Amino acid sequence: MENNHSVNRFLLKVDISGIQNFIFDIPSDEASKNLKGRSFYVYSLTHFAETFFGQHFSLPPPEIIFNGGGNLLMYLSANEEELKKKIDEFQTYFLQCNIYPFIAYVKADDDEFEMQNRQLGILLGLEKFKRKLNFNAFEPSIDNIKWDEISKGLKESKAFSIRERNKNDTISVGNLSLAFVEEGKVTMPFENKLLNKFPLNKNGNIIDFDEIAQKASSRGADEKLAA
Repeated sequence: MENNHSVNRFLLKVDISGIQNFIFDIPSDEASKNLKGRSFYVYSLTHFAETFFGQHFSLPPPEIIFNGGGNLLMYLSANEEELKKKIDEFQTYFLQCNIYPFIAYVKADDDEFEMQNRQLGILLGLEKFKRKLNFNAFEPSIDNIKWDEISKGLKESKAFSIRERNKNDTISVGNLSLAFVEEGKVTMPFENKLLNKFPLNKNGNIIDFDEIAQKASSRGADEKLAA
């Protein structure tokens, strides 16, 4: 019989759901700033998850297989009951949001990664039929985020870090928040990444889509944007 306090190795996956609707649910005014801010918010969520689970299950240190595009895949060692509690806790922060982290895990006692990952995919698919519900009074959280401020922070920073929650930080999940930092304090650098790149005018201000379209029109092209 397995000890209730035993520690096992698990392969855990976080899959952020609702990304497309969340990113594009914006007004047309200042759309480029809003899109970039919301896209970066989605990108940051799996880094919050990595920090959250790494913080609670740090011995031995977790092994990150993949983190990006709304997905996190990692090996960690934990007591299963404690892991379940922490998964519930992390998901609780998103019960009132359209965007939501589905999380599943499998035991990883051997090195059969392909088999583990296949089992994990099946479990994660089942989890997506069982989203937790919240019956508490609604308290807006994401709706209060100023996306243009996030875009400004992105443009002016060299990196970001996940740290203990600070009331001045714009993005937070539970007791953690995201801070834009300068070089020398790098946790997750923006170097060679598109995360903080914007179309700028000669004064260094972010150009919005309507201005880009107008410039295209002045050159005799259609006043439309496509990607």
